[in-house]
Amino acid sequence: MKSFDENIIEDLEHIYTLALEKGNLVVALKAKELLAKHINFFNVSIQKKLSLADLKDEDIQRLMDEIKELLAKKTKK
Repeated sequence: MKSFDENIIEDLEHIYTLALEKGNLVVALKAKELLAKHINFFNVSIQKKLSLADLKDEDIQRLMDEIKELLAKKTKK
């Protein structure tokens, strides 16, 4: 038995094919757009560069402590 998602994808692919056969490019494009949205094609996130200005003082202090710990471990080796 197919899942709801599989049925949606299959239906949209069918609509796309029929729309192309009928020359209805608007409907074909809309079907592909909905498929792309379904697989989060448009939500590819671009990672924002982290800045110290984005952090709270406590976060910065915690990170500095973590760096000191890592450096101390490396110098012991």
